[in-house]
Amino acid sequence: MISNSVCEFRRCKFSTGFAQEGGALSFSNGGESESLIEDSVFDGNSADFYGGAVSIDGGASSVLFLRSTFLRNSANEDGGGLYVRLGTGARLFDSVMAGNRAQRDGG
Repeated sequence: MISNSVCEFRRCKFSTGFAQEGGALSFSNGGESESLIEDSVFDGNSADFYGGAVSIDGGASSVLFLRSTFLRNSANEDGGGLYVRLGTGARLFDSVMAGNRAQRDGG
């Protein structure tokens, strides 16, 4: 879990991760922080609850995704590829989401 931090991930591959929330990455209690994920791949990650690949929760956390790919991620509740809780933010540019699934909402 990444909490109250500014992080930058470039040219990373996150694969087959597993967690309760955010199988690869989980951002929480971010205050006014903004993180960057660039030219990265999230493939085959899963979560028990929210955000098979990435979960963004708490406060005004904001995550910017540039040229990133979300493939074959899954969540048992919401957000197979990406879960963004109300009051938080995510911006995606030139990114791909394909083959993600969730049991309830937002594959």
